[in-house]
Amino acid sequence: MKRIAAVVLLVLIAGFAFLLVVRGQFSAHLKEAYQDKTFSVGFVIADPIYGNYVSKATCLEDYTEFTVSKSWNTKRISDNYLESKNRNDYNAFINNVFFGKPIYKEIESVTGSGKDAFDGSGNLDQINFYLADEKEHVSDIGDILKILDSRNIVVERIYFTYEKEKHVYQLQLSADDYDLNEEEIQNRIEMIK
Repeated sequence: MKRIAAVVLLVLIAGFAFLLVVRGQFSAHLKEAYQDKTFSVGFVIADPIYGNYVSKATCLEDYTEFTVSKSWNTKRISDNYLESKNRNDYNAFINNVFFGKPIYKEIESVTGSGKDAFDGSGNLDQINFYLADEKEHVSDIGDILKILDSRNIVVERIYFTYEKEKHVYQLQLSADDYDLNEEEIQNRIEMIK
């Protein structure tokens, strides 16, 4: 019985030591990939579903949280730091556009995204608005479009989604639609559920 316990303990210690080695590899990867940044790497876990080792990491300069992983098969280490930072920057930008304005109370959530690294220019590929429930939002959508236009924000796709009377409504627009009136907005809203 003592031998079994000793073997199990040795296996656990070896596994823990191996995960610490992988954590060191993650740290080395980040240091090499982003030489002007410092990172904190969390505890590594084995993910048998995706066949990799994975850990959360944080950039200590900008506090971006992201994932680092290493494939069991290819041994390749990858991270999503730039994607996470980009997403955070776009979301912070678009939230700041509306924060403190009366319309902000009608917006349950808003997210922005872009294919390119965020540069602060106001050019986004997509903005998603989820509006507060149980209300007609045509005038709110018009107000949001006016704010986007006044801030010279150029967007390829703008999605508005809201719920009303147990139905879900959605509207897809773009920067070309900033001058729509309320009737034109109403005519483009679709009930999706």
